[in-house]
Amino acid sequence: MKYKLMAVAVCSALLLLGCSTSPKMIRDTTVPQTIFIKNNELQLNGAGIREKYLVEVYVGSLYLSGKSSDASQILSSQSDKCITLKTLVYLSKETMQAAILNGIVKNVSDDEFESLQGDVDTFNSFFIDTDKNTMFQINFLASGDTELLINQKKRGSVEGFAFQKALLSIWLGDKPPTETIKKAMLNL
Repeated sequence: MKYKLMAVAVCSALLLLGCSTSPKMIRDTTVPQTIFIKNNELQLNGAGIREKYLVEVYVGSLYLSGKSSDASQILSSQSDKCITLKTLVYLSKETMQAAILNGIVKNVSDDEFESLQGDVDTFNSFFIDTDKNTMFQINFLASGDTELLINQKKRGSVEGFAFQKALLSIWLGDKPPTETIKKAMLNL
């Protein structure tokens, strides 16, 4: 009897551990529970689907060093963060460039945008035409650098916390693409 109880306890513990580290599945897209950026482990904060005109465009995920549902705190934090976008449809580079530009314009003041215009143009120059199942990874580094990786290949980086905050505000700011994707990334 003693061994049966111990076996049940061990199996239960293993099941609990497995659940906390198992990847999440969203629309046939595997969303890992953790990722590493520059040897720093980040945890999945939340993930969801971005829809536009009833079309599922991408699975978006937010990774942080510790879970948070406070968008303001995340935006102002100077710690490593990451957003991944796994495309569910073809997206041209012009579509991505317009989405980044419009998302930033909607979430910053005119003066802020004017000071960031060069950084936005530089970041947008990193985009290429992509197929379905392309992985965009935006690394927001504690150093202030913001990197764009496409299918795990670094396309470039932009320096500065002001640009980082403006770019992150696309998803976590007052005017995200949809409230659904913002809430999903914040795990609300």
